Amino acid sequence: MNFNIVHKIKSKLQLLPTFILMLLMLSLFSTGCNEKPRYQVGNIIEFGSYYQDDLSRKTPIKWRILDIKDGKAFLISELLLDAQPYNKERKEITWENSSIRHWLNNEFINEAFNSQEKSRISLTLLDNCDNPEYGTNAGNDTKDKVFLLSLDDVYKYLPNENQRAIKVTKYAIKQGAWVCDSDNCRKDVFYGNGSWWLRSPGYDPRDAAYVISYGIIYDNGISVDYNGYAVRPALYINLPARLRAGRFLKMLV
Repeated sequence: MNFNIVHKIKSKLQLLPTFILMLLMLSLFSTGCNEKPRYQVGNIIEFGSYYQDDLSRKTPIKWRILDIKDGKAFLISELLLDAQPYNKERKEITWENSSIRHWLNNEFINEAFNSQEKSRISLTLLDNCDNPEYGTNAGNDTKDKVFLLSLDDVYKYLPNENQRAIKVTKYAIKQGAWVCDSDNCRKDVFYGNGSWWLRSPGYDPRDAAYVISYGIIYDNGISVDYNGYAVRPALYINLPARLRAGRFLKMLV
């Protein structure tokens, strides 16, 4: 415990209720000086569980931390977890009314997370921007707990192709996901990869943008009812209260 730090911040906390001060002090005791931070951009954490390589039971889902802000961690799955069409019917559609949005925020969230985990998932306001290349209408902004990255998101948070070239699980393949194998893979390094949906529209409002197995972004899109592409969910979770308190302390020091 660094008592110099405590003395330094106590004067800044004079107006806070005593019980809040006690919680903040406790956060200093509970984090060792040499403890490596678990919640850090680029780290992989486990949260929830889903059928993956073991088709008979669920195993923990691994997530990559894309960003940390406002007491929340922005996560994206490290594997392609399932296969779904963007929309079950080929027609002009936006993310707001797509069947994949309904599936993510109903079937998937209930299958992958228990009640305690679901309580940590933040309801997020999504900025659904039009296709930046073709101007295709993306529809209204939405509030979602689980979602897909947009074109803007993927360029911002996954700027390199090797960050976007991702393996597909055995379960997703069983569900119909296309996989890069020895017959159709141009390089061994991409073996086992799949292609995954983005929530942005493609060139045509009946198409949706996607990332192919090599990590290349296709903003022109493919038909929304294509059932061979995989799902790479994203979400925000609230950080544990101890970490939020610790971050607040650092702002005061």
